[in-house]
Amino acid sequence: MSSTSHNRDLTLLVVGNATSALGNAVYVLAVTLLLKEVTQSASALGAFHFVALFPAFIFSPLIGAAIDRIDRRRIVVVSDLARGVLMLSAAALLVLVENTTVVLVLLVAFLSGIGQGFFVPAVQAWLPSLVPQERLPRATTARVASTQIANLAGNAVGGLLYVVLGAPLLFAANGITFIVSGIQEGLIPPR
Repeated sequence: MSSTSHNRDLTLLVVGNATSALGNAVYVLAVTLLLKEVTQSASALGAFHFVALFPAFIFSPLIGAAIDRIDRRRIVVVSDLARGVLMLSAAALLVLVENTTVVLVLLVAFLSGIGQGFFVPAVQAWLPSLVPQERLPRATTARVASTQIANLAGNAVGGLLYVVLGAPLLFAANGITFIVSGIQEGLIPPR
């Protein structure tokens, strides 16, 4: 495979990953502000963070086995697209259904946590097949750095966006970033 192909594939992965990380950072801040506004409860905030992280922890043996057996590219793309549809659906429910905020947020956090649980190890396992071994450290650094920059940017603007746009639009924006990321990752040819 040519160096140009490796660069293109890595760029698609890094940009897609950063796009969804930005949307997700804004979403997490929006959920925190929404739960504070609706419940005034530290317990609700703690429950959200617990429920978001719990699936990756509890299902990690199954996730690891799946990643070893299923095409990693497919897992990455499907987990992003599924989280995109989930976030867009949640945005619609926030607009259409009253008094479901806490239950809805916790359910979305749990389901998104499952997607995240598949995404992170799959993308880490997929990266070595996208670039030559000698470029792997730089590729890993580029992916991780872009994700961290996107997280910082999302945290920096998330509060302002929440005030200006509101939670439903931020859920929808997060859904769109996941879908864009999934499409970009889907453009990388299977190996």
